Amino acid sequence: MATIKKDYSLAAFQIFLSLLFLFFSSWYSPPPLEASEPARMEEVVVTAQPEEEPEAQQKDPASFVTVIESKDFEESLRSVPQVLQQYAGVNIRRFGGLGGFSTASIRGSSAEQVAIFIDGVPLNRGKSGVVNLGTVPIGTVERIEVFRGVAPLRFRTTAAGGVINIVTKQIKAKRQSQVGGAYGSFSTYNVNANTTGKIKKIGLLAAADFTGSKGNFKYLDDNGTRFNPNDDEITERRNNQFDSMNLLGRVSYDFTDAVKAEISDNFFKKDEGVPGLGAFQSETANLKTDRNIFNVKLNAENVVSPDLEADALLYLLNEKTRFQDLDGEIGTGRQDNTNDQLSFGLDGHLTYFLGESQIIEFILSYQNERFDSEDPLSSVEPIGETQQRTAIITGASDKIYLWDDRVILTPQLMYTYLMYDFGGRVPFSGKEVPTPENQGYFTPQIGARLGLTEYFALKTNGGRYFRFPNFSELFGDRGGIIGNPELEPEEGVNFDIGLTAQRRKTNIGLLSIDRAYLEGAYFFRDTENLIALVQTSQRTARAVNISSARVQGFELRWGLDLFNHFSFFGNYTYQLAENTSDIPFLRGNRLPGIPEHQFFARLEAFNRWVRPFYEYNFIGNNYLDEANFELVEDRSIHNLGITVYPKKGLSLTFEVRNLTDEQISDVLGFPLPGRAYIGTLLFKF
Repeated sequence: MATIKKDYSLAAFQIFLSLLFLFFSSWYSPPPLEASEPARMEEVVVTAQPEEEPEAQQKDPASFVTVIESKDFEESLRSVPQVLQQYAGVNIRRFGGLGGFSTASIRGSSAEQVAIFIDGVPLNRGKSGVVNLGTVPIGTVERIEVFRGVAPLRFRTTAAGGVINIVTKQIKAKRQSQVGGAYGSFSTYNVNANTTGKIKKIGLLAAADFTGSKGNFKYLDDNGTRFNPNDDEITERRNNQFDSMNLLGRVSYDFTDAVKAEISDNFFKKDEGVPGLGAFQSETANLKTDRNIFNVKLNAENVVSPDLEADALLYLLNEKTRFQDLDGEIGTGRQDNTNDQLSFGLDGHLTYFLGESQIIEFILSYQNERFDSEDPLSSVEPIGETQQRTAIITGASDKIYLWDDRVILTPQLMYTYLMYDFGGRVPFSGKEVPTPENQGYFTPQIGARLGLTEYFALKTNGGRYFRFPNFSELFGDRGGIIGNPELEPEEGVNFDIGLTAQRRKTNIGLLSIDRAYLEGAYFFRDTENLIALVQTSQRTARAVNISSARVQGFELRWGLDLFNHFSFFGNYTYQLAENTSDIPFLRGNRLPGIPEHQFFARLEAFNRWVRPFYEYNFIGNNYLDEANFELVEDRSIHNLGITVYPKKGLSLTFEVRNLTDEQISDVLGFPLPGRAYIGTLLFKF
């Protein structure tokens, strides 16, 4: 029997103290033995990680929003899921290491209840509402905006959990360039570069990111007998390699100071092995993904009136995936499935500034999604037209500023009309496809912000939401999802209320505070006909309606910067996700995949030469099934690292992740990496 279980918390803290000693010793330099002209190094400005962006707060003053800037993550190689896991209310479920399939939950939501965008283009589609964050490279990301709960009107969605908007690199007025690279455990590598600038009225940007890994980490294999430790052994993950490429190009043109246009194209390609369950690894299963996002943006101020501003977005998203499992190692038999998804959208957004106390917004959006499938191994060919769904969305909102902006009200109303065309048969199974009736629904929402003092504010939001089941939930696929055409749409209400406090540059006795913030919020969501993907066997899952469910909890986040050299920030989330149906053996059970407790904290010290840091992440246990039989144990992860700044624009980072080598998994049967070492270089010029 093999066991890997130790408590290294004290050791991690002792190592961090050693790094602190290095940090302080770097301040001291002995006097020269001979008088000479001292060598001078250009100053490297190092600041603590900011948590909020003023512009985001101004646009959506009542929202609970976190803005994660690239400077918060670019100095070390981390994936988008690894970055998001550090912030309040967000829970990530990963099926593997770097680049592995990953989904996001916000405030106890399902992955389908989180709307994910790249530059305002929705990634959630009719085939599957689940977005794999493992296919979003971070090397071309400028910032990530996380809206928890009620979403602003401009995202034209009523996602119950909230919105994650990933903004890629933007054009800058002055020429800026950077190159970076990383290498570490399991032959993990990354190379990225970008450059931008403007020539008179023309703006240009080019960015590229190449990432890959063998993914051959060791883990504790229970050989498929969870309750028999006698046959456990340490083994190596196989067929877990991947290589990805991401290219981004952007061109802008300023017709006038008030009228601007931008065209961008983002191409992503990934080739990866699919290792399957840890106890039953595949040797040859493979997945190829090609995705291209093309969009055109137009912004015009002073349209007809100096108080009217217009924005338009035209996008075309094409994603093609091919999954091959010719030996039948995964799912329900031999597979050679090709999925081709095409999304087209045209969005219009008007903003009218009514005097000094109101900002009125209108949206009109047309979205069309098409889905084609090929399965050369199937004996039944799909017949009929391409599966497609069309959405027409319109809405309006009003920001009302009262009493010198101390009170801000943000009511909004959105109407969504869905049209379906599912003719033919279900891909892979050959079953006839019923076409749902066209549906329309209203989703009213309202938010408010009350400024209590100069430093304290009260926020609250509430509204309805609606989600129709996607194609995979209704009809399944030939892989691990069994279709359920009896599914009903889910709908419910969202509510949150919380207090925020922030203070900059103040002294309390000998304590010099550069910035301090604290935010606490209570959230509540009640859902009817909740759609949940429930594991039915070790290899398959089925979407079911839980007649009713309730999620409530609170989140707390904080940050403290001291003496311009120390920073401490973190968050804690408690969420009670409960099945409230009338089914006796399910009522009162916890919803699958949602931990009750999550905690993250980061402590760092910094000057212009060096920045040591320590991170601690705790995720409580959670269940994988409705009956609460399959339990994923809680875990504690320690990360330790140091960044040095030898010259202006250059940073070198070395870190140890999962210092204690915990054997963990987010999903039963899919192990995550143990201890890993990563070195990163970044140069800006």
